[in-house]
Amino acid sequence: MAKKSKTSARKGGSRSPKERGLSLKSQQAQEGRERRGLKGPPKPGVLIRVATTGITRGLKRAAKGLWTKAKPFIAKNKLIIRSLAIFVGIILAFILTLPVYRGFLYGPLLVAIARVTGFILRVFGMEAHVSGTTIVAPVFSVKVIAACSGIFAYVLFVAAVLAYPCKLKEKAIGIGLGVPTIFAVNLVRMVSLFYIGAYLPQFFEAAHLLFWQALMIAIAVLIWLFWAQRLTHVRQ
Repeated sequence: MAKKSKTSARKGGSRSPKERGLSLKSQQAQEGRERRGLKGPPKPGVLIRVATTGITRGLKRAAKGLWTKAKPFIAKNKLIIRSLAIFVGIILAFILTLPVYRGFLYGPLLVAIARVTGFILRVFGMEAHVSGTTIVAPVFSVKVIAACSGIFAYVLFVAAVLAYPCKLKEKAIGIGLGVPTIFAVNLVRMVSLFYIGAYLPQFFEAAHLLFWQALMIAIAVLIWLFWAQRLTHVRQ
C-alpha cells in the first residue's frame, strides 16, 4: 500500500510547474463562477444588464455632481432664470397653439389693418378702396397677409412684459401702452410700404422683408425698455 501511494505521488508530481499553474487558475475561475451562481461563461443578457447598471450609476453620479455645482448659481440667479423661463414658455405656447386659432386671430386683425390703412391713404389723398384684406388704388394694390400683422412683435412684447418681475397692475399698464403703440407703428409701416410699392417698387421687397421687420422688433424692445425703466418697480 505504501509503495502504491508513493508511485501515485510521483505521477502527480511529474507535471510541469506551468501545467500546475494553469490547472490552479482554471480551478479558481470555476470556483468564482460557482460562487456567483453561474455555470460556464456569463450570458449576453447578464453582461448587458451589468453594463446598463454601470452606465446608469455613472449618469446618476454625473447628474448629482452637476446639480451640486449648478445649485449655487441657480440660487443666486433665481429671479433671472424664472423670468427667462416664463418668457420662453409664453412664446413656445403661442407657436404651438397658433394652428388652433390662426383663422380667428388673423381674420379680424388683417381686415382691421386693411381698413384703417385704406382710411389713412384716403386722408392723404390716395384713391384707395378696401375689399376684405386687399387695398386697391389706381397706382398700386396690395393684400394684407399674416406677415403684415406684426403679430410676432406683439407676442415678443407681451411675453417680455409678463415675464418681468413686477406687479400685475404694472404689467397691465405695460400691455395697455405697448400693444396700441405697436399697432400704430404697424399702420405707419403699411402706409409707407404702400407708397414704396406705388412709386419705388424696386425697393418694396427689401423694405417689407428686411427693414420694417427688423424695425418692428426693435420698436417693441424700445417700448418694453421704456416701460420697465420708467413705469415699474422690480419685485424680488
